[in-house]
Amino acid sequence: MKGTLYGTTALGGKWDGGTVFSLDEKSGAEKVLYSFCSRENCTDGGYPDASVIDVNGALYGTTPYGGANCQSNGGCGTVFALNPGTGAETVVYSFGSQQSAIDGANPYASVVDVEGTLFGTTAYGGANCRSSGGCGTVFAVDPMTGGETVSYSFCSHKDCTDGANPAAGLIAVNHKLYGTTADGGIAGCYGSGCGTLFVLKEKR
Repeated sequence: MKGTLYGTTALGGKWDGGTVFSLDEKSGAEKVLYSFCSRENCTDGGYPDASVIDVNGALYGTTPYGGANCQSNGGCGTVFALNPGTGAETVVYSFGSQQSAIDGANPYASVVDVEGTLFGTTAYGGANCRSSGGCGTVFAVDPMTGGETVSYSFCSHKDCTDGANPAAGLIAVNHKLYGTTADGGIAGCYGSGCGTLFVLKEKR
């Protein structure tokens, strides 16, 4: 919103589960809009590691931990929505809702809005590398319905030449999504590849 900056902190807040905050550009006044881990077992999400985006007046972001699933491991993460005026937070989607987190787990990066659909990455989960927690995904979430689909599961190619474990966000250019993976790619680089730059056609 004009004149106001919004962001997240991975720690701190009322319950030390991180925050969403606002900052007035002119006065420098900071306000905590929401403190995570306010609900039992951090079902509201926890420890946000990425920025939030403004979509039609609501703030959308991710938390790599917390949510309704995988609670024995600290939660598989969430996509959340926040009303900046009231501070009301809603979990749009909790990852790990499908067996073995095929739907993805641990989104460390922010989402991008493409014509009303939120696209992002999860560092783990997905259909491949199941024995090691999954090699990550590109996902799409409908912010209105909370429906989630996996656009791509990494390590779909032999030796993960297509990449593995994306930890950064996406950019959308001409109906294509561009991003990076921390691992995978050319084999023989520290045993797991040195990462990739990838392009993916939007799937909703």
